[in-house]
Amino acid sequence: MTDDNRENTELDAWFDAARQQAPAPPEALMRRVLADADAVQAATARARPGLVTRARASLARGLATLGGTPAMAGLATAAVVGMWLGAWPPAALESLGPQLFDGTAAPGATYTVDLMPGAEFTAPDGGGEDVNDV
Repeated sequence: MTDDNRENTELDAWFDAARQQAPAPPEALMRRVLADADAVQAATARARPGLVTRARASLARGLATLGGTPAMAGLATAAVVGMWLGAWPPAALESLGPQLFDGTAAPGATYTVDLMPGAEFTAPDGGGEDVNDV
């Protein structure tokens, strides 16, 4: 049963004869198959989504990729607040921005925090630099 080297010449003759005499399907069967195919094609053509439906589906996939409606609400809010503060900044932000980036702010008013005061880091070449001097 598992001998692959054995040749089945008797069966090959039968298979060759069957391949040469392929039966044609009955005409009534072919008419029914083609009528069914026409009905399916007509139903598919009616149900095919239009351009608006495809755009909505693609927008829905993109929205789901970004985290859904809660994430998009947060993103939209952050964008609106950013544009609002960029276009009409409050007086406190107008004076604070140049101070932070020019170095004219009072010590401790900057946005960085020294978590290890007095710590010293050494570079690989042996040079040392105090963190507070940077």
